[in-house]
Amino acid sequence: MKQFYYLQIILLIWLFCLSSCRDTCTGSTGEPVLHLSFLDTTTNRTVNPEYTRVYAVDGNNEIKANIDFDASTRHYTLPFSTLENQVTYIFERDNQPIDTLIITYERVFRFDDDLECGLGMTLNDVILSPQSTFNPDFFGIQQPSRDVYELTVTF
Repeated sequence: MKQFYYLQIILLIWLFCLSSCRDTCTGSTGEPVLHLSFLDTTTNRTVNPEYTRVYAVDGNNEIKANIDFDASTRHYTLPFSTLENQVTYIFERDNQPIDTLIITYERVFRFDDDLECGLGMTLNDVILSPQSTFNPDFFGIQQPSRDVYELTVTF
């Protein structure tokens, strides 16, 4: 009977060890996103431009995602396309012309340094397409982390 208890203890230790195994990924392996914020230069504060609808459109002119302004972080989180080297964002406001923001980039697929992290995508040459109707006073995309790009528009 004592052997049965030892067997149970060994089984519990083995299960605990097995459950503590997990990914050792240190970086994010998600799809890249663009954090878009709007800076009012007169107050030097990030503001909500109060668009009624913001969404991304793919190459087939199909809506990819409806995007809401995040009041806590004060920006829009816009998805990049993993299928194309360009993404178009549409900004609608009642009784005003539609604004478009077209971002072009080169997709680079690669395995992470840690093989458990798997395949990831990074972007090179991220630029604003001149075909955009969205004309910010200042344009500059920064990359603070692997999957996050930031764009601050000033007005």
